[in-house]
Amino acid sequence: MAPHPQGVAGQRLKIGIDFDGVLFDQVPHIIQGFRSLHGVDLHPVDTWHWQLSEHPEIQAAGLTDEEVWDVFRQLEVDHEIHQEGPLDPHAIH
Repeated sequence: MAPHPQGVAGQRLKIGIDFDGVLFDQVPHIIQGFRSLHGVDLHPVDTWHWQLSEHPEIQAAGLTDEEVWDVFRQLEVDHEIHQEGPLDPHAIH
């Protein structure tokens, strides 16, 4: 068995994983991404479809799955939004 990973100066690493807005509120950034990349305004719906190709405005715009994923790829590399602090005040940033 491999030893536990060590961080700076021998400290143990702490790794946080965010699932669907637990530490980071991605929804406003997703909405802005569709507006800026594709000119689509995602209005609130009773059920938010995480399979976004099922969202009424995305279907009406005729966006392909590739165009939907373009929004997420842009969010992944946007360093500015990833500087925001975590939603959990006890999480280390």
